[in-house]
Amino acid sequence: MSATAEHSARYTRLAVWLHWIVAALIIVNLLIANLVDFLPDPQQDPVVDVHKSIGLTVLGLVVVRLLWRLANRPPALPGAISRLERIASQVSHGVLYALMLALPLTGWAQESTYKDTIRDGLYLFGVVRVPLLSFLDPARHDQLFDLHSLFGNLLYVLFALHLAAALKHQFIDKQKLLQRMAVR
Repeated sequence: MSATAEHSARYTRLAVWLHWIVAALIIVNLLIANLVDFLPDPQQDPVVDVHKSIGLTVLGLVVVRLLWRLANRPPALPGAISRLERIASQVSHGVLYALMLALPLTGWAQESTYKDTIRDGLYLFGVVRVPLLSFLDPARHDQLFDLHSLFGNLLYVLFALHLAAALKHQFIDKQKLLQRMAVR
């Protein structure tokens, strides 16, 4: 493959960096969400505040990713990938983007209905005040929490499938898809 063809088969540098930064932030947030209950009570609130800030950061970065992706077509998949795998790729990426938006949005909505947040405010890393979604009914707090948790669980499953598919194509099918998203 020529250098030009190899380059065109890769994502843009910005797309690659956004992919890995968002992936790392999501992994950190999933770890925080699952480990915070094991912390002593006085340590839980500051850790949850970091979780909220990371979630809002992910929301902003995902919006940037989507805008970039709309303006910059992703590289074509190798011809050896079946029609069914192409459809699965498109659907799973669409659902991944939807979840990457839905998780922080439902978290923001949930926080906007929490009595302590209504009283004290919501801050990005303790510095920038984030407006609350004050049109939401505080009586919906528990439902929004459940929805946020459901989206988190769906993300676990889809993340695992995404990773498994990438590894399958790379190591079993020898299609070198990981190079398309390699940091450079």
